[in-house]
Amino acid sequence: MNLRGRLTGLLVDPKREWSIIAGEPADVVWLYRHFIAIVAAIPSAALFLRFTLAASPIVGLGAAVARYIIALATPMAAAVVVEKLAPKFRSSGSTAQALKLVAYSAAPAWVAGVFYLLPGVGATAALVGLLYGIYLFALGLPRLMHTPREQLVPFILVCALVLIVVNIVLTLIVSGSRAI
Repeated sequence: MNLRGRLTGLLVDPKREWSIIAGEPADVVWLYRHFIAIVAAIPSAALFLRFTLAASPIVGLGAAVARYIIALATPMAAAVVVEKLAPKFRSSGSTAQALKLVAYSAAPAWVAGVFYLLPGVGATAALVGLLYGIYLFALGLPRLMHTPREQLVPFILVCALVLIVVNIVLTLIVSGSRAI
């Protein structure tokens, strides 16, 4: 997999890209090493630069490290949630398949994180990336988790609610550990 090609495929022709992704082996370590660790670093790097220029390198480093820890932990937690919820929505797939779904769906939000460099633009860009990520998730569910069409919307809604809670908990854990 070529990183630039994968990102371009997800943005330009996501249906075709999901078909390619579905045929690739699912390997958690490979996904983290070659995709998640790289692309999830974009918002953290942007936050580091922004806070370093606006406040101090210490503030920038703290914000970047916290954001990166959350960005690394969230996909695995989300993948476990997706895998465990799958049978309730007549779907099936391994944790590794669910991780492919979550990681590649998160890519637009991570890439949009580059806009954290610009005050007032970062949140809007992240929201656009998140919305496109939900669209990618919906396209990927039938291909990776074999979700029937009539189960897509309920599965997505339940996943979204659970993942919001997971993200809040992870943020509180990371924020709490920095305060200690």
